Amino acid sequence: MQVVQPLAIVQFHGASLRRLGATAAVVHRDHRESRLWAQALYDHRDAPNGVRWRSRVDDDGFAVALFDRGRQALRIRDTQPLLEARAILDLEACLDRYAAAVVEEHSRSGES
Repeated sequence: MQVVQPLAIVQFHGASLRRLGATAAVVHRDHRESRLWAQALYDHRDAPNGVRWRSRVDDDGFAVALFDRGRQALRIRDTQPLLEARAILDLEACLDRYAAAVVEEHSRSGES
């Protein structure tokens, strides 16, 4: 993906939380509350294109949700099949970072 136009992204972390009247608990607890915040931000008169917050899984990084009105600012640069070598290397690096694995799900006896 490439950003081809400026995006107005609400910073839902750090000092911005206080200005918004929220705490980090909004994104680290029940998703119902974070969905209410997302809807309120979507409906705001400034019409932001999305929200950025500290990742729940890795707080060194950020997560971003773009609202539908932000799609015109993005362009797909290229695509690749998930089983292509470059995608597999990206997946392996991600799995290594989070000490995770892809496992094959076996059906239980009697299930198809």
